[in-house]
Amino acid sequence: MQELNLRAATHGISSEEEHRRILGEILLKPLDVKPSLIYYLISQESEVEPGIDFDLTRSREVESRFIEI
Repeated sequence: MQELNLRAATHGISSEEEHRRILGEILLKPLDVKPSLIYYLISQESEVEPGIDFDLTRSREVESRFIEI
């Protein structure tokens, strides 16, 4: 509390106003969130090295799985 009062006095405002400003700064800060997969895939960061060749063909075989219920 003393630090808040000191900070408020330094800025020449009330401690309540200083508290509001601190909360505003924190809440308006952008979050450090990783981009979604879709955003990553359409961004230039996801570009593949031109010399690399990927085999992206799909198999037509039907995959069977045993599911125990």
